[in-house]
Amino acid sequence: MLVASVRRLSVLVVLAAAAVAFAATTQGSAAPRAHTRAAKFPISQFTCYKGEFAGFKRQKFTIANQFDKLSAAYLVAPLRVCAPAIKNSEPIPDKRSHLVCFSIRVANGPTGTRKAVVTDQFGAHKMYVIVSQPESICLPASKSRATSKPGAVPTTLDHYVCYHVKSASSFQTQTVSLRDQFGLGKDEVYRLETLCAPTSKNRGRILFKAVHMLCYDVKSPVKGAVVFVREQFGLMKAALALRDYLCEPALKRLVQ
Repeated sequence: MLVASVRRLSVLVVLAAAAVAFAATTQGSAAPRAHTRAAKFPISQFTCYKGEFAGFKRQKFTIANQFDKLSAAYLVAPLRVCAPAIKNSEPIPDKRSHLVCFSIRVANGPTGTRKAVVTDQFGAHKMYVIVSQPESICLPASKSRATSKPGAVPTTLDHYVCYHVKSASSFQTQTVSLRDQFGLGKDEVYRLETLCAPTSKNRGRILFKAVHMLCYDVKSPVKGAVVFVREQFGLMKAALALRDYLCEPALKRLVQ
């Protein structure tokens, strides 16, 4: 608990020190035109559920992405299961591929922050990305509610390492219709939380290098269920709670 508290405090200190500088350096910078293409991504939107997991085993691996050239890492604990979702009647490009996200510890990784403008269907967002302390890694997964033997791990979805962000532009709470395999709800999307970068795990290939995910906290009436999920490290059983997270496909532009 003490280590976690110190870690959270260090993140807050970094954010406070950087916010003023970022606001100044991004004044007048044009938002990317990518928002016109935001609805045509090759991956789904994902709604996520925290859960209680059984069957987890720690694993070691390497990661590399646009923020991290190459670092050793290991899974700490499973956090959430993310399901492909329909937002406001938009189609799902891939109904089968899910994500399972784990807290992660990285050795000899990057430090500090990166300035970015990230664009999704909610608009363009100026932000600071805290690369020194990843929030999680999300792995492609299959899921089953009816059997303890979900299908093969999907090969059409990237791995994502997610980093805490500090928004430097305002975001107004929005109510959206979200439907996934657990139900339909009018969810309040109210806060930016993480930016997830497509990542090479153990030097594997990245499928969609430009496609990131921007994740928000949501308030939802929809509750998950008991499911079985299979990712590349094995099979787990998860009892899922209320939906509390929405991850939107997004494009990122670093700001110098």
